[in-house]
Parts: sequence; C-alpha cells; structure tokens
Amino acid sequence: MRRRRDAGRFGLTGESYEALQTPPSGFGAVVALLLAITAAVAVAQVALSPPNKPVEVRFCNLTPAVLSNVVTHGWRLGDIAPGRCSALVKMNRGFSTMGFGATSQARRYEVWPEDHVGDRVLAEGRYTFLIETTQDGLTSVLMNE
Repeated sequence: MRRRRDAGRFGLTGESYEALQTPPSGFGAVVALLLAITAAVAVAQVALSPPNKPVEVRFCNLTPAVLSNVVTHGWRLGDIAPGRCSALVKMNRGFSTMGFGATSQARRYEVWPEDHVGDRVLAEGRYTFLIETTQDGLTSVLMNE
C-alpha cells in the first residue's frame, strides 16, 4: 500500500486515502454514468433548441368591462378599456398560447397555461391576442400571425 507524504496532514490514513483514489464501482459507477448522461442530454437540448426569435405581442379587450392591471410574462400592460388594445411589447420568445392576469369588476383573473408542451413557438413578427369573456371567466385567443 502506497502512502503519500502529505496525506497525513489532511487527516487521511493510508486506507482512507487509498479509498479516495479507487475508481467508482457498482452503484457509484451507475450513478456517475447517469449523471454524465443527464449532463450530455441537457447540453444537447440547449444546443439543438430553436433560437429565441423576438416577437411583439399585444392584448385586445373584447369584454364589456375595463381590464385593470393586465400583466403577461413579466410585462405590465396597464389598463385596457373595452374595445381597445394594449401597446405592443417586445419579448424574446412567444407562444401560440400566452397567459395573462387581469382585474375586472373587482375580481382578479389569472389565465396561465400549465406548460407549453405541444405549443407552437411564434415566428418573428407582431401578434394580437383577444381577451374574451367565457362562462368560467376570461380567455385569450391568438387573432393573427
């Protein structure tokens, strides 16, 4: 059994130092392999994902009431009167379903997709989402591309 001279300075005995130098085997090797595969898949997903294409979106209020404190994906759009639209906001990436939050007649509505699985990434351009009244509250629909 070889022992490095400085191993004792760090509280390592010959056996514990040797254990640190032993390559992983059994369960440890499987875990190390899984971590390496996970890292490789994550790098591949980032490298192969489509680039962010800037889009400009706005929301139009088709409800009979004023929508106050309208927000979408970190952007505050302010108040939107009936029949009016918000200003265009530039985003790094947009989806064919965009969530939003708004207050109408003292009630807060939050309409957010659970995820964007199966959703379309919007091509570069300007898009209008219509906010409409439903039986359950409010919804948004992509009007044009």
